[in-house]
Amino acid sequence: MGMNVKYLNRLFVIILLVAFSGCRKDEPHEMQLEWPESFKQLMDAYYSGKYFNSVEQNDDFTSVCFVDGSRLDIPNDDVKIIDCNLFDPPVIAEDAKTGTWTINLVRTGIPVDRSLGVNDSYPLCLWFDEDCLNIAMSNGESLTIGRDPSLSLTEFVFYAADNYGLNQGINCQIDGYDVTGLRPVSLNDFHLVPRFSYRGRSIKVDGEDQVSGKTKQDFSSPVRYDIELYSGQTVSFTVQLKLSGDFPLVIIHTNGGAPIRDRHTWVPGTIRIEDPKNQYSDVAVLTSKMNIHGRGNTSWTNFPKKPYRIKLDEKASVFGLPKNKDWVLLASYSDKTLLRDATAYEISRICGMKWTPTFHHVELYLNNVYQGVYLLGDNKEVAKHRVDIDVVTPSDNDGDAVTGGYYFEIEQQLDKPVSWSTSMGVPMMFVEPEQPTNEQITYVKRYFDQFEAAITSDNYASPTEGYAKYIDVDSFVNYYIVEELLKNIDGNLRKSTFLTKERGGKLEMYHIWDSDLTLGNCDYFNSMYNVSNSYTGFFIKDYGAQGYGSGWYYRIAKDPEFKKKVKARWNELKPQLSRVPDFIRKTSQELSDPAARNFQKWDILSTYVWPNARVTGSYDGEVSYLISFYANRLDWLDTQIAKW
Repeated sequence: MGMNVKYLNRLFVIILLVAFSGCRKDEPHEMQLEWPESFKQLMDAYYSGKYFNSVEQNDDFTSVCFVDGSRLDIPNDDVKIIDCNLFDPPVIAEDAKTGTWTINLVRTGIPVDRSLGVNDSYPLCLWFDEDCLNIAMSNGESLTIGRDPSLSLTEFVFYAADNYGLNQGINCQIDGYDVTGLRPVSLNDFHLVPRFSYRGRSIKVDGEDQVSGKTKQDFSSPVRYDIELYSGQTVSFTVQLKLSGDFPLVIIHTNGGAPIRDRHTWVPGTIRIEDPKNQYSDVAVLTSKMNIHGRGNTSWTNFPKKPYRIKLDEKASVFGLPKNKDWVLLASYSDKTLLRDATAYEISRICGMKWTPTFHHVELYLNNVYQGVYLLGDNKEVAKHRVDIDVVTPSDNDGDAVTGGYYFEIEQQLDKPVSWSTSMGVPMMFVEPEQPTNEQITYVKRYFDQFEAAITSDNYASPTEGYAKYIDVDSFVNYYIVEELLKNIDGNLRKSTFLTKERGGKLEMYHIWDSDLTLGNCDYFNSMYNVSNSYTGFFIKDYGAQGYGSGWYYRIAKDPEFKKKVKARWNELKPQLSRVPDFIRKTSQELSDPAARNFQKWDILSTYVWPNARVTGSYDGEVSYLISFYANRLDWLDTQIAKW
């Protein structure tokens, strides 16, 4: 640019200005100076906020071109115009002897009067470069018509050669003041060196000068670049690197790309959770060190799409949920709607379970490999905002202290350290405490024995001596409605059922879990219990783990008071339960594109996956079948419960 030309160029400007000064006298005098018509038009452009684009010159005219496409032709005799792409900007000063302005030491004869406003002043000269047009006025002010500030940053790019670990370059798109680049999933280190071009005096981040191709920044979150323009104005551009698409993402890298082999061995690594549209919270990006291992029983052993448990190094809020270290990723492989767990939790919230785990749909990348759509959310554990109880300590062995709290799981595999089958054949396990004392084991087993004895006694319906003495009946009502509506093959006190008993309290059905085989997605009702796989038929009420006529609910449901409570609660909840199909439709629409990517990865829509009761061949078909099954199940139960 002209800032680097030699002094010889300035001499040429001086020669040009001699003609401009002409026959003006050295002494100050009164002058009646009128704006040329072309300058009036130029000032109109200045006040209307037009942006400078370029200048074209010929022997007669200088044409100023604006960004909006308009142009102004200024006769070369109207005012002196200097091209500072060729020459240095003019040095404009006051001649103390004459009280007039000089340009590059040449007297103009134009008086200095700093008390005047712009509209009462006279143009001394115009000068321009590739970035702006400057207007020097006789009151000492310099007016600038600059380029559109949003065009000040002209290029922003990341080259692989400048950045170790970046396998391909990233060309960023500049849209107004937003600069966006699509990064590869393989990118793990966000400390990158960009190359950029800009128009202005300087470019800075947090007050520090930036050098193209040299200065490194952390782009794990948006970075603001401040450009000081030649006019003195500062404009800011926000640079953000993101994956293509707007759906929430989970990106996990294990150290050294180590495989996750089992459900017990923790594998260290890092996790990055992105919510680019703040769909679930106001935190767009969460990064953390973590450990990960597999989880689940059938889902881990039998399916190629694996579920995982994650433990962050430090507690953090994921998608706005209360801070915790422990989170899970549910794979929903055999549930081709990807919606049954989410639907079950929606029903759980409606029915008022003591706690409903919160999950959100995400897409998972593990060591740069796309894994599909998952549910990320709460781990089932004793914790504030989860299973919120005070667990007994090893010293709580007698009196009121030994009565709670406890967290139990009904699970036919009996794979916890302390597990047993109750007298009615219900498979029971201690979750917390995992290693209870002998006194605590004795107390708990005796409590379950007393409860089951009350159920089977002739006095079972007594509110003081029957089953109600040992259980929180309202929680059992809520659980019954949830699992019967879901027609959950695992919900008949056989698997994935969780209870608590707090100190001095009764057994309480606390939360549901693992609902991907519900709502018509199970084909072995008939083979296991001689029950139809369709939406008809009671299940939880009539069938325990040992089949028809077994289990707690079979006996409890014979109590007219219990059925009365269920009916009243059902009628109370029915309006909300009737809106669940709307929830399914809305969520499936949000999942449309991610689901398409999921089933490109896992091409199973036309394939039987255990234990599908129906294979529709399309995602829309699967969702329609789910909605139909739910609506029919709801209507069938409504008709039957109305008879109670």
